[in-house]
Amino acid sequence: MEETKNKILQYIEDIIYMKKHEDKEGMAALQREGEAESVTLKDVGFALLSLMDDVAIHVDTSQALMEMRLLALVSCLDEETQIKIQKVFAEHEDDLFDEPEGNE
Repeated sequence: MEETKNKILQYIEDIIYMKKHEDKEGMAALQREGEAESVTLKDVGFALLSLMDDVAIHVDTSQALMEMRLLALVSCLDEETQIKIQKVFAEHEDDLFDEPEGNE
């Protein structure tokens, strides 16, 4: 299954590459090659789970980075404005400005 999983993920990476470089001929060739291949539902499911894990990691990392940026921006504002922002976040039950446990 490992070889097939890699085959599925490689095919997806190749599709992304062809789309990114607008290579219509390469995409057509890739599609023709893909028609000759077959995989099991188990293989496809494993590949999809792998892709979902990658997306989840990317989203988590991106969100953490955006939160750090927002905190840095707010920290540069005057105290009154910071308090107003923190109040709005608290009213919406957003914990961005809450102290992490253990730092209280």
